[in-house]
Amino acid sequence: MKLILTFLLCFFSSLATIQSQADTLIVVLIADRDSRKDFEVDYDKWTTFFRQLAKKNKLYLDTTAYFVGSRFAKDSILQALPDLKRRISPNTRVALCVSTHGIISSDKKDEYPDICFSENQITAQNLLSYSFLFEELQAQKPLFLFGLADMCNSEQQTGITLGDRSPFPNERFIVSSQVEDLFMKSQGYIKLTASSKGEEAKSTARHGGICTYHFFQNLEKHAKTASNQTPSQRWGAVLEGLKIDVQKMLDESAGGSKYKQTPVYEGFINGKDVSDGSGGTDDMIANIFLKNTEDKIKDYTALIVMVSNKEVSDFQKDNLINSIHQNFFDNKDVTTQISSLSRPTPRTRDITTYLKSLKKLIDKKSPTYHTIKMQMQIIDQTPIKEIKHGKLWKASYTFRQVFIGYDVFRKVVYQDECDKEVDIFVEQTTGGDYKIYLGNTRILDTRPLGNDLGNYKNQYSKNKIN
Repeated sequence: MKLILTFLLCFFSSLATIQSQADTLIVVLIADRDSRKDFEVDYDKWTTFFRQLAKKNKLYLDTTAYFVGSRFAKDSILQALPDLKRRISPNTRVALCVSTHGIISSDKKDEYPDICFSENQITAQNLLSYSFLFEELQAQKPLFLFGLADMCNSEQQTGITLGDRSPFPNERFIVSSQVEDLFMKSQGYIKLTASSKGEEAKSTARHGGICTYHFFQNLEKHAKTASNQTPSQRWGAVLEGLKIDVQKMLDESAGGSKYKQTPVYEGFINGKDVSDGSGGTDDMIANIFLKNTEDKIKDYTALIVMVSNKEVSDFQKDNLINSIHQNFFDNKDVTTQISSLSRPTPRTRDITTYLKSLKKLIDKKSPTYHTIKMQMQIIDQTPIKEIKHGKLWKASYTFRQVFIGYDVFRKVVYQDECDKEVDIFVEQTTGGDYKIYLGNTRILDTRPLGNDLGNYKNQYSKNKIN
């Protein structure tokens, strides 16, 4: 996605949420409700729950991604996925709920199961990774992504269901104001599945999957009793209570005590980790990079544009320069590289020195530029590397930057395109939060922008891209 930056919009994008459309709740519901009663029960619970949630909070409820009946098929989901992803915006809440047969993932690193679309024909054509679907939705950066897959996570399935005489409390679930509050005030993600690798997910025909059942029980219980806690604390209580209650119910059920079923989950809510450790801390850290890196680079680029604008006051420019280390570099000394078509060899500068020089260039009596414009697009990244165990992670991102300089009459007097690489760090603070900041920036290549170089065509034609 190409990002066109204007200096006001980009610099203040992290300071305020600009709502471009009505708040939306997209529900992706995958259930084989026609084959078994327990799957149908889960389907009914989710549709009722999200309908109530949307109505009470005046959310637009998008139900076009219900994959049931004739649409319960791998091909249907994959065909609908591109359009589904396009409908997700930063204001969108998304739920991915699955109730059907599952099988252990062929990916040894994936703790979550594959969705099985045919119990009798377990082939690659009939399997779809739950993690793949979740990550495809997550990559669109929704405001909140919730996922629950109530399905087996084992190679062989005995088809065991518990009798309806099992110790289930009476169930009459209505979305309370506390549950509303929890969902509406949560930003980030929750990823949950009913059982650990090698385990089946148990159910009853009357109450559906026991994971789904106890999720709703704990959601209501902990949303009310812990309403004075933060959303991340309440989610932690809900998910930990779910694990305890699922196994307790199995231990107390006739014939169920010989089984183990341990839900697996991970999450990151409002800057706090709520993972249980088995769901994957690596995924949580990767999500922090995914959600924040682009905006961090955008805002840094926008700051450069502000400092380079003749119409911005000296007072504003000085404040921006003085705050840059705290806002972008975690008060660490960093460097950046500069280049031009006339001097393409990168030169390294301290970041504060660079910005002050840029300000002087604009403030001259006859400045080279009156205003500048920058565009950036991330094009690559290195794998995330753990620098300090459980505390510090690093990745390097390559982004393409277009620089255009204008004179006082808005005529282009200079333009180039370069590829840059910047180090990005995620660090856990002593309070348990995570912060993200930039490191050194390096120039990989500088070249003319397009074929029309204006006044620079003859002077720099040797640098022209073929």
